Amino acid sequence: MFSAIAGMLWVGGSDVINGVMSAGDLGAFVFYAIMVASSLATISEVMGELQRAAGATERLVEILQVESHITAPTKDLLSPSKLKPEVAFHNVIFHYPSRPAQAAVESLDLVAEEGKVLALVGPSGAGKTTLFELMQRFYDPEAGEITLGGIDIRRFDPHELRKQMALVPQQPALFSNDVFHNIRYGNPNATDAEVIEAAKKAHAHDFIMNLPEGYQSFWESAVYAYLAASDSALPLRERY
Repeated sequence: MFSAIAGMLWVGGSDVINGVMSAGDLGAFVFYAIMVASSLATISEVMGELQRAAGATERLVEILQVESHITAPTKDLLSPSKLKPEVAFHNVIFHYPSRPAQAAVESLDLVAEEGKVLALVGPSGAGKTTLFELMQRFYDPEAGEITLGGIDIRRFDPHELRKQMALVPQQPALFSNDVFHNIRYGNPNATDAEVIEAAKKAHAHDFIMNLPEGYQSFWESAVYAYLAASDSALPLRERY
Protein backbone atom coordinates (compact mmCIF):
# COMPACT_ATOMS: atom_id res chain seq x y z
CA MET A 1 0.00 0.00 0.00
CA PHE A 2 2.85 2.36 0.82
CA SER A 3 4.38 1.79 -2.61
CA ALA A 4 1.06 2.66 -4.25
CA ILE A 5 0.79 5.87 -2.20
CA ALA A 6 4.34 6.82 -3.11
CA GLY A 7 3.53 6.23 -6.78
CA MET A 8 0.39 8.39 -6.56
CA LEU A 9 2.31 11.19 -4.89
CA TRP A 10 4.99 11.02 -7.59
CA VAL A 11 2.53 11.12 -10.49
CA GLY A 12 0.20 13.56 -8.74
CA GLY A 13 3.06 15.84 -7.79
CA SER A 14 4.13 15.98 -11.42
CA ASP A 15 0.56 16.87 -12.46
CA VAL A 16 0.41 19.61 -9.82
CA ILE A 17 3.69 21.09 -11.08
CA ASN A 18 2.42 20.94 -14.66
CA GLY A 19 -0.88 22.55 -13.66
CA VAL A 20 -3.01 19.54 -14.59
CA MET A 21 -4.52 19.36 -11.06
CA SER A 22 -4.38 21.40 -7.87
CA ALA A 23 -2.63 20.43 -4.65
CA GLY A 24 -6.04 20.20 -2.94
CA ASP A 25 -7.28 17.71 -5.53
CA LEU A 26 -4.15 15.61 -5.00
CA GLY A 27 -4.55 15.65 -1.22
CA ALA A 28 -8.23 14.65 -1.45
CA PHE A 29 -7.45 11.85 -3.91
CA VAL A 30 -4.70 10.42 -1.67
CA PHE A 31 -6.96 10.66 1.41
CA TYR A 32 -9.82 8.76 -0.24
CA ALA A 33 -7.42 6.20 -1.70
CA ILE A 34 -6.08 5.45 1.79
CA MET A 35 -9.65 5.06 3.13
CA VAL A 36 -10.54 2.60 0.35
CA ALA A 37 -7.35 0.59 0.88
CA SER A 38 -7.98 0.38 4.65
CA SER A 39 -11.55 -0.80 4.05
CA LEU A 40 -10.40 -3.50 1.66
CA ALA A 41 -7.79 -4.67 4.18
CA THR A 42 -10.48 -4.87 6.88
CA ILE A 43 -12.75 -6.89 4.60
CA SER A 44 -9.96 -9.41 3.98
CA GLU A 45 -9.46 -9.79 7.75
CA VAL A 46 -13.19 -10.30 8.28
CA MET A 47 -13.30 -12.94 5.54
CA GLY A 48 -10.46 -14.80 7.27
CA GLU A 49 -12.31 -14.69 10.59
CA LEU A 50 -15.50 -15.94 8.91
CA GLN A 51 -13.65 -18.86 7.36
CA ARG A 52 -12.15 -19.81 10.73
CA ALA A 53 -15.57 -19.52 12.37
CA ALA A 54 -17.12 -21.74 9.69
CA GLY A 55 -14.46 -24.39 10.28
CA ALA A 56 -14.98 -24.25 14.05
CA THR A 57 -18.76 -24.50 13.58
CA GLU A 58 -18.42 -27.62 11.45
CA ARG A 59 -16.27 -29.24 14.13
CA LEU A 60 -18.75 -28.22 16.84
CA VAL A 61 -21.65 -29.75 14.90
CA GLU A 62 -19.68 -32.98 14.54
CA ILE A 63 -19.11 -33.11 18.29
CA LEU A 64 -22.79 -32.44 19.05
CA GLN A 65 -23.83 -35.27 16.74
CA VAL A 66 -21.58 -37.84 18.42
CA GLU A 67 -23.66 -40.46 20.22
CA SER A 68 -22.37 -41.57 23.60
CA HIS A 69 -22.04 -45.29 24.27
CA ILE A 70 -22.87 -44.55 27.92
CA THR A 71 -26.65 -44.93 28.01
CA ALA A 72 -29.35 -45.53 30.59
CA PRO A 73 -30.39 -49.16 31.19
CA THR A 74 -33.46 -50.27 29.28
CA LYS A 75 -34.90 -52.11 32.30
CA ASP A 76 -34.67 -52.01 36.10
CA LEU A 77 -33.86 -48.29 35.97
CA LEU A 78 -33.37 -46.81 39.45
CA SER A 79 -33.31 -43.24 40.74
CA PRO A 80 -30.22 -42.15 42.68
CA SER A 81 -31.88 -39.15 44.33
CA LYS A 82 -32.97 -40.87 47.58
CA LEU A 83 -30.01 -43.18 48.11
CA LYS A 84 -27.44 -42.84 50.85
CA PRO A 85 -24.68 -40.51 49.55
CA GLU A 86 -21.88 -43.03 49.85
CA VAL A 87 -19.65 -43.81 46.88
CA ALA A 88 -17.56 -46.98 46.73
CA PHE A 89 -15.11 -48.42 44.22
CA HIS A 90 -14.86 -52.21 44.27
CA ASN A 91 -11.78 -53.67 42.55
CA VAL A 92 -12.09 -51.16 39.70
CA ILE A 93 -9.82 -51.49 36.66
CA PHE A 94 -9.78 -48.96 33.83
CA HIS A 95 -7.59 -48.18 30.80
CA TYR A 96 -8.04 -45.17 28.54
CA PRO A 97 -8.69 -46.27 24.93
CA SER A 98 -5.69 -44.22 23.79
CA ARG A 99 -3.39 -45.97 26.31
CA PRO A 100 -4.50 -49.61 26.47
CA ALA A 101 -1.16 -50.81 27.84
CA GLN A 102 -1.17 -48.43 30.83
CA ALA A 103 -3.80 -48.78 33.53
CA ALA A 104 -5.22 -45.46 34.71
CA VAL A 105 -6.91 -47.24 37.62
CA GLU A 106 -5.92 -50.73 38.69
CA SER A 107 -7.65 -52.91 41.30
CA LEU A 108 -8.90 -49.90 43.26
CA ASP A 109 -10.97 -50.34 46.42
CA LEU A 110 -12.18 -47.08 47.95
CA VAL A 111 -15.12 -45.89 50.04
CA ALA A 112 -16.18 -42.23 50.36
CA GLU A 113 -18.53 -42.18 53.34
CA GLU A 114 -21.28 -39.68 54.04
CA GLY A 115 -20.26 -36.68 56.14
CA LYS A 116 -16.53 -37.27 55.81
CA VAL A 117 -13.85 -35.45 53.83
CA LEU A 118 -11.71 -37.57 51.53
CA ALA A 119 -8.63 -36.19 49.77
CA LEU A 120 -7.04 -37.89 46.77
CA VAL A 121 -3.39 -36.85 46.71
CA GLY A 122 -0.91 -37.73 43.99
CA PRO A 123 1.20 -36.40 41.13
CA SER A 124 -0.22 -35.36 37.78
CA GLY A 125 -1.35 -38.42 35.83
CA ALA A 126 -1.89 -40.57 38.91
CA GLY A 127 -5.59 -41.01 38.09
CA LYS A 128 -7.32 -38.51 40.38
CA THR A 129 -9.37 -36.91 37.60
CA THR A 130 -10.09 -40.34 36.14
CA LEU A 131 -11.91 -41.35 39.32
CA PHE A 132 -14.30 -38.41 38.99
CA GLU A 133 -14.88 -39.20 35.32
CA LEU A 134 -15.72 -42.79 36.26
CA MET A 135 -18.03 -41.62 39.05
CA GLN A 136 -19.98 -39.50 36.57
CA ARG A 137 -20.01 -42.30 33.98
CA PHE A 138 -18.10 -40.48 31.30
CA TYR A 139 -16.41 -43.87 31.12
CA ASP A 140 -17.33 -47.29 32.48
CA PRO A 141 -14.72 -49.46 34.23
CA GLU A 142 -13.50 -52.57 32.46
CA ALA A 143 -13.73 -54.61 35.65
CA GLY A 144 -15.18 -54.11 39.09
CA GLU A 145 -18.03 -51.76 39.94
CA ILE A 146 -18.72 -48.31 41.32
CA THR A 147 -21.68 -48.00 43.67
CA LEU A 148 -23.77 -45.14 45.02
CA GLY A 149 -25.68 -46.07 48.14
CA GLY A 150 -24.73 -49.69 47.51
CA ILE A 151 -26.22 -49.71 43.98
CA ASP A 152 -24.10 -50.08 40.84
CA ILE A 153 -24.16 -46.69 39.09
CA ARG A 154 -24.72 -48.43 35.74
CA ARG A 155 -28.31 -48.97 36.88
CA PHE A 156 -28.96 -45.21 36.89
CA ASP A 157 -29.69 -42.78 34.10
CA PRO A 158 -26.34 -40.97 33.58
CA HIS A 159 -28.05 -37.57 33.58
CA GLU A 160 -29.80 -38.25 36.89
CA LEU A 161 -26.59 -39.62 38.37
CA ARG A 162 -24.62 -36.49 37.48
CA LYS A 163 -27.28 -34.28 39.07
CA GLN A 164 -26.38 -35.83 42.43
CA MET A 165 -22.77 -34.65 42.22
CA ALA A 166 -21.08 -31.27 42.54
CA LEU A 167 -17.86 -30.64 40.66
CA VAL A 168 -15.73 -27.57 41.34
CA PRO A 169 -13.14 -27.24 38.53
CA GLN A 170 -9.82 -25.48 38.96
CA GLN A 171 -10.83 -22.92 36.33
CA PRO A 172 -14.44 -21.72 36.79
CA ALA A 173 -16.51 -21.21 33.64
CA LEU A 174 -19.21 -18.54 33.69
CA PHE A 175 -21.71 -17.67 30.97
CA SER A 176 -21.93 -14.11 29.67
CA ASN A 177 -25.38 -13.63 31.15
CA ASP A 178 -26.97 -12.62 34.42
CA VAL A 179 -26.69 -14.38 37.78
CA PHE A 180 -30.08 -16.08 37.42
CA HIS A 181 -29.01 -17.69 34.13
CA ASN A 182 -25.72 -18.97 35.53
CA ILE A 183 -27.28 -20.53 38.63
CA ARG A 184 -30.08 -22.10 36.55
CA TYR A 185 -27.46 -23.96 34.51
CA GLY A 186 -28.13 -27.15 36.48
CA ASN A 187 -31.92 -26.73 36.50
CA PRO A 188 -33.25 -24.53 33.65
CA ASN A 189 -36.84 -24.78 34.94
CA ALA A 190 -36.08 -23.42 38.42
CA THR A 191 -38.09 -20.42 39.61
CA ASP A 192 -36.49 -17.21 40.83
CA ALA A 193 -37.35 -18.15 44.41
CA GLU A 194 -35.63 -21.53 44.02
CA VAL A 195 -32.54 -19.87 42.55
CA ILE A 196 -32.34 -17.44 45.48
CA GLU A 197 -32.78 -20.28 47.97
CA ALA A 198 -29.96 -22.21 46.30
CA ALA A 199 -27.73 -19.13 46.51
CA LYS A 200 -28.48 -18.79 50.21
CA LYS A 201 -27.56 -22.43 50.83
CA ALA A 202 -24.25 -21.84 49.03
CA HIS A 203 -23.62 -18.68 51.12
CA ALA A 204 -23.58 -16.63 47.92
CA HIS A 205 -26.74 -14.55 48.42
CA ASP A 206 -25.06 -11.68 50.30
CA PHE A 207 -22.34 -10.94 47.76
CA ILE A 208 -24.82 -11.34 44.88
CA MET A 209 -27.07 -8.71 46.45
CA ASN A 210 -24.06 -6.37 46.63
CA LEU A 211 -23.71 -6.49 42.84
CA PRO A 212 -25.07 -3.45 40.94
CA GLU A 213 -28.32 -5.18 39.89
CA GLY A 214 -28.35 -8.13 42.25
CA TYR A 215 -29.37 -11.38 40.57
CA GLN A 216 -29.94 -9.56 37.28
CA SER A 217 -26.34 -8.34 37.11
CA PHE A 218 -24.37 -9.48 34.09
CA TRP A 219 -20.96 -10.99 34.68
CA GLU A 220 -18.08 -8.63 34.10
CA SER A 221 -14.36 -8.99 34.65
CA ALA A 222 -14.61 -7.63 38.20
CA VAL A 223 -17.36 -10.07 39.15
CA TYR A 224 -15.47 -12.95 37.54
CA ALA A 225 -12.34 -12.06 39.52
CA TYR A 226 -14.40 -11.94 42.72
CA LEU A 227 -15.90 -15.36 42.08
CA ALA A 228 -12.56 -16.85 41.11
CA ALA A 229 -11.22 -15.81 44.51
CA SER A 230 -14.30 -17.05 46.37
CA ASP A 231 -14.20 -20.84 46.60
CA SER A 232 -17.55 -20.96 48.40
CA ALA A 233 -19.35 -19.39 45.43
CA LEU A 234 -18.01 -21.65 42.69
CA PRO A 235 -19.97 -24.84 43.54
CA LEU A 236 -23.29 -23.00 43.46
CA ARG A 237 -24.64 -23.80 40.01
CA GLU A 238 -22.98 -27.24 39.95
CA ARG A 239 -24.62 -28.24 43.23
CA TYR A 240 -27.92 -26.73 42.21
